[in-house]
Amino acid sequence: MQTNSAHRDASEAARDHHGYAIPHSRPYLADDLEAAAREITATGMIGPGRHVARFEAEMALLHKAPGAVATNSGTAALHLALLALDIGPGDEVILPSYVCTAVLNAVRYVGAQPVLADICEDTFNIAPASVRRCITPRTRAIIVPHMFGVPADIAALQQFDVPIIEDCAQSLGATVGDVLTGSMGDFAVFSFYATKVITTGEGGMVLARRLEHVERMRDLRDYDEKSDYVPRYSYHMSNLAAAIGYRQLRRLPEFIQRRRSLARFYNEQLSGGTWRLPQHPPGSICYRYVVQVDHLEECIEAFAEAGIQAKRPVFEPLHRYIGGDLPVTEHVYRTALSLPLYPALTDADAEYVASIARGLGQARSHRTDRLEAIGAMTR
Repeated sequence: MQTNSAHRDASEAARDHHGYAIPHSRPYLADDLEAAAREITATGMIGPGRHVARFEAEMALLHKAPGAVATNSGTAALHLALLALDIGPGDEVILPSYVCTAVLNAVRYVGAQPVLADICEDTFNIAPASVRRCITPRTRAIIVPHMFGVPADIAALQQFDVPIIEDCAQSLGATVGDVLTGSMGDFAVFSFYATKVITTGEGGMVLARRLEHVERMRDLRDYDEKSDYVPRYSYHMSNLAAAIGYRQLRRLPEFIQRRRSLARFYNEQLSGGTWRLPQHPPGSICYRYVVQVDHLEECIEAFAEAGIQAKRPVFEPLHRYIGGDLPVTEHVYRTALSLPLYPALTDADAEYVASIARGLGQARSHRTDRLEAIGAMTR
């Protein structure tokens, strides 16, 4: 195993454009990009076509859905799901505050009112008890992200008899028992952005349990060559992106195995310290490794000085933009720290991250011990 200084020196050439030797996220493409480019170049069909249809069919089959609609982003996928439910002005959509702004944007696109719910501190997922308090006669949908690869409690949310849109941007391949996330709600949306579970560079997908919803979303996705006029969108995915996604999807078991292996390693290395380690139930894909600390900014700065990009897993919860009193979300925002974990992370990099994390935890522990000792002497 390399020393910290030796690893830092060896990593200089690999620094990303932000200056980090070990970035928070990095896609693992292997030869997928080159192979997809060769395949598409041979056909000359870069735009939408049979490669998109093939990718859609694989995702629908995997999730036992009657159909899937590929899009150019996860936000577009969510927008189409809301449109398929005829959600608009005067309607309310419940979503967690602890999620990226793309989810809020899609709700705003249709003119609906976002209603923010709190989360469970152990899973970071939307809390059914909080959702119950948010339900009104105007509630038309609940958006349920499976945060950081940990499945949310869909069964508890189904009791409200409101359409559920699963946000699987971070949970492709996660399971509850033998059921995949994305297979339990009325709709499921996926993102294939560069840092997601699999990537197409940019891209998304939406599934639905009812075929009429799939057909309507497919109609709305493409605006051209229609016999009637209603506002439609240029949300289609390219053949090139789909060819990459199809190859990435076939690597999904490999990706999940690597993520889980890295999470186990971090658990072994960081157990017994002062940080609260993440809960990863058996069906989790360990998309993120999120610890909770009481000195967040100090840790982020210390990791950065070591060439490691550790960061808040959610940049800013939504209630900080649009208001709301969500105490658990606020506490998590102030304490949650995400360490690098992704298939492209090498064993040496994981060891280096763990060594820095241990040092930070021990330093804080020793400081706390000293303060407690001083306090005891003055009492």
